[in-house]
Order: sequence, then C-alpha cells, then structure tokens
Amino acid sequence: MGLLASAATQTQRKLNVDVLNQLKIPKGKLWGDLQQGQNIEWNGQSVLSQDVLIQNTQSVYAIVGGDNDQPELLSNACQDAALLIHETTYTQSILDKVGAGPMHSSAKMVAEFAESIQLPNLIATHLSARYHDAQDGRSIVWRYGYRPLCRNAGYRIYPSPNMSKTKLSFVCSARNKDKNL
Repeated sequence: MGLLASAATQTQRKLNVDVLNQLKIPKGKLWGDLQQGQNIEWNGQSVLSQDVLIQNTQSVYAIVGGDNDQPELLSNACQDAALLIHETTYTQSILDKVGAGPMHSSAKMVAEFAESIQLPNLIATHLSARYHDAQDGRSIVWRYGYRPLCRNAGYRIYPSPNMSKTKLSFVCSARNKDKNL
C-alpha cells in the first residue's frame, strides 16, 4: 500500500478593528493598505501594519492511501489530517462475495474507519461501475449503505465532478468545521 501525505499552510491577515477604531482610522483605503501589509501615516504618526493585523496560520494535512484491506493501518498517519483520499475497490456486498483474499477495501470499511477516528473529510474513489447498474455516483452511495454512514457521522455527500461510467468517486465532507477544506 502506497501512502502520500501533503500539507498546505495558509496565513490569513485580518484587521484588528478594535485597534483601528481606537486610533480613529476611518474605514476605506487606509484599512485596505494596512491589510495588505503596508504601513500608513495617520494624524502625523506612523501606523505599522503589523500592529493592527491579526495573523491566523492554518495548516491542512491530507493523506492519500492506496487500496488496502486494513484502513486502520492509516490511523497514525491520519491523526491530524483534515482529509483522507482512499481507494475503495469494492462495495460491501461484492467484498462479502469475493472474500478477503484479494486484500481490497470496501466503501463501508473506509467509511467506518473514517468515522472511528472522526476524520473531518473523506474522498472515496475507484468504485467501479461494473458493480452496479446506476449512472449516477450518488446512487451507489445510497444503494450500498455508504450514505447512512456518511450522514450518521455528520458528513455531506458530493458526487465527484470527474465521474465516468467506469470510475466513480464521491466526497464526504465537512464533519468538523475547524478542519473543513
């Protein structure tokens, strides 16, 4: 099983409105300049942007895991992750028929794993259309029980914009607002 981790860090600068109001700096261009990191002159004084900005830095970690029959092996890697992208070769009914021999995962296995570690965002991919007769990725979610798992865990379901008849994926997202993508 291959594993890829990716991190992105974003810094947002927000004006400290209380400080700006105390200094009686009017809203408008001066506020915009300060927010862009530029220092300004106001009432004969220099106002440093760093003194009126609140910086919020947020890191988001994503894990991309290959198909495996034990998604819980990713527990440590997913500990601080905001997103897991995981292959789900089978629906649960097909996995039950095929058995554990091929060592592939099902959408249900991955969803239960994501729920067990309270993962904020999950993308399940590689659901083959040959295992169902629906043309819409959402219907495979409903038909094979992934939808209730996502809903019960507080996820929303989105069909992938790149769905085709041979390869489907869907996104379950926004479990936890502070790690929302």
